[in-house]
Amino acid sequence: MLRMAPLSLRNELLRELNECVEACIACALTAEDCAEECLTQRENGDRQWTRCFLSDLECSNMCDLTAQSLQRFTGIHLAATIALVQSCATIAAICGEECSAIENRHDICSQCLTVCKAVQTTCNALLAVLPSVAKTGLFGLPSSSLNAKGTPFTDEELGNEHRTILEYLE
Repeated sequence: MLRMAPLSLRNELLRELNECVEACIACALTAEDCAEECLTQRENGDRQWTRCFLSDLECSNMCDLTAQSLQRFTGIHLAATIALVQSCATIAAICGEECSAIENRHDICSQCLTVCKAVQTTCNALLAVLPSVAKTGLFGLPSSSLNAKGTPFTDEELGNEHRTILEYLE
């Protein structure tokens, strides 16, 4: 499937996908650890940790979901992938803001802030490459996998020229 694209685009896409997956996995694990510490502090009577705890949980879940999705990237549902990556970057930014408010009180919050920034950076780098996937017809889709409304083409719009990812694997 990827051999249809120019070599430079394939390499860039694979690099950005891998970096984003690695950053998301690291962030999911660190945010989970941070959530545990925040919960411990909250149980000790410090309510300031509640927002950080909740942000950590959301961030961990979103990063885990994004990493899983990107590991199976096909390009078929490109608009959904773009929305997912944008959401991941947004939630990582929110989590990072919560951790920055209390980072000087615990090392794990500082570590969480660092990995949240890495997720933002890698998500944004991937978002810069993904439109090229649509423009080049990387996966056998038309030159753009989005119609004039900005949504993925329907089977009727694609006609007979559309081939699924399964057809490329056969």
